[in-house]
This record gives sequence, C-alpha cells and structure tokens, in this order.
Amino acid sequence: MDDPKQPTMTYAAIMNIRIDYSEINLNKVDKKIEALTRVLALAAPKIAEMGGMMTKASEEGIEAVFENDAERPLKASFAFFSSAGECLDPEELSRLYVGIHWGEVYLAKLSYGSFTTPFAISEDVVVARRLSASACNYDSRIMMSGSAVQRIHSFENRFNCRRLGLIRNGRTGRDESIYDVFDSDPTNLKYGKRRSRLVFETGVRLFLKGEYLQARAYFIEILKYTRNDKTAKKYIFMCDKALAETDTGASHKYLEVW
Repeated sequence: MDDPKQPTMTYAAIMNIRIDYSEINLNKVDKKIEALTRVLALAAPKIAEMGGMMTKASEEGIEAVFENDAERPLKASFAFFSSAGECLDPEELSRLYVGIHWGEVYLAKLSYGSFTTPFAISEDVVVARRLSASACNYDSRIMMSGSAVQRIHSFENRFNCRRLGLIRNGRTGRDESIYDVFDSDPTNLKYGKRRSRLVFETGVRLFLKGEYLQARAYFIEILKYTRNDKTAKKYIFMCDKALAETDTGASHKYLEVW
C-alpha cells in the first residue's frame, strides 16, 4: 500500500478465525473479551510468521489478509490450532473455527492523529466471515472456499480434505464450492473423515447431479464410519426433501444460500 490514506485493490486470501460464543452468557461481556484476548494472543504470532496482515479483531472474528498466496493462511491455521491445543482446554478449543477465501480486497490504513489501523473491505471479506460462521454446522475446524483451494498446488493430494458441496452467494449470484480441511481435527474425527472421504464425495457428486436416491444410500453408508457426521445427516435430510417434492430445481443443490 503506497499511500496509507488511499485504498488499494489487490487479490488475496482472507482468513477469519471465529469463536463460537453460544455457550457464553451474552451478558458476560468480560468472558467474551477474555476469550477473544486468549485467541488473539495465539493467532497473531502465527499470522505474522506466515506474512499475513491482521485487519480486524472483533466479535465477528480475528481477520487477516495474505496477499497473493492462499497456502500461507492454511499453514497459519494449522500452527494456530496446534498452539491452541496446547494452551486451551478442550471445550474452548472446540469453539474455534477458521474460514479461508480468495478474492478481491480493498486495503487501506485508517489514520487519525497518532492512531493508525489497517482495514480491509470487499464482498469476498464477507465470504470468509460466512465460512467461519458456518463451519460448526459441518464439524469443520477449517473451511475453505473453492476459490482459495484452486490457488494451492496439488491441494487435494497434500492435505486431508473433502469437498462438502455448494453454497450460493445471493449477494453476488455466484456458486462456491466449500471444503473441509481436517488436518487439525481430533484424531478420531480425522480418521473417520479420511476413511469415508471417497464415499462421501461420491455422494456429493450424485446429489449435485440430482440423483438423490443413489446419493442418499452413500450418505447412509457414511454414518457407519462416523455416525455423528453432521454433513452426511444434512444431506440425507436434503435428499428426503428433494425426493418428496415435485420441484427438483437448482435450489435443492445448495447446502446454504447466503
């Protein structure tokens, strides 16, 4: 950013670390601030080590931008969860989620007197926030968009992941694939996802082709590997709904519409 007062458009990976506050009493503001402070202390060094620039820390999450690289925020996420596993109790650790998206970002530095803070804004920044907010619905600690995944060489061969399906961004009219990256998951959950990945992704492909009965059978099979798989259960519900309705239009194929 040559001129700190002028916004600069760039393409970057946006990372959002979110805390699920649902188990914290909304009136306990001090508890929320304490939780955010602990997470910030763990996240900030890992973001800096990977060359990211923090642009926000609020109730919506800890946000960072990594210009021209989608792999560095993923590595920062792994390092963050490793440190969090050593420093936080299991319950607090289970409330942390990361969303990573790639897209257009406007960067600026907001200044007044001696106060200066970096700032990032765009529709793609909002997508990263949505990813981290939705991750808990799919037992995903790290959720990435297809736009980010495509920027990483041999992604599916180098990382433990599975394609979850499609979301629809109503604000932009774009479809986006979403991926669960489970390298940082607890061992049992990671093992179950790894064993069932081929079956799961076959079910997703059948579902997106509109072959709901066949897809349903695959997702039933998933529950033999991991009986509490939230995403498989969601797909079974979506298959049943699609099979029961005469209108099997495009709206059936989305896990979520934002």
